[in-house]
Amino acid sequence: DLRKIVGPESSKALDAVHVINTWRQMLGTTMVRYSEGEVFENGALKIRIKSSVLRNDLFMQRTELIQKLNTQLGRQIVFAITFY
Repeated sequence: DLRKIVGPESSKALDAVHVINTWRQMLGTTMVRYSEGEVFENGALKIRIKSSVLRNDLFMQRTELIQKLNTQLGRQIVFAITFY
């Protein structure tokens, strides 16, 4: 496992990249255009959404989105999503 080789700090960075890439794949190319500034740290994914309508839609679905993300990631790593 790469996490054992690179150490805890690099492991956190790898997790962040993996979470953000998975999020973008889930969202799809059309909706990714409305998001930016994704940050993942301490189990929380924070995303700026440029459309208030889309932001509200995603906010209402956040529990399902967290479950779907964790399923695709293969482990419980995302505990919260914040849209701003």
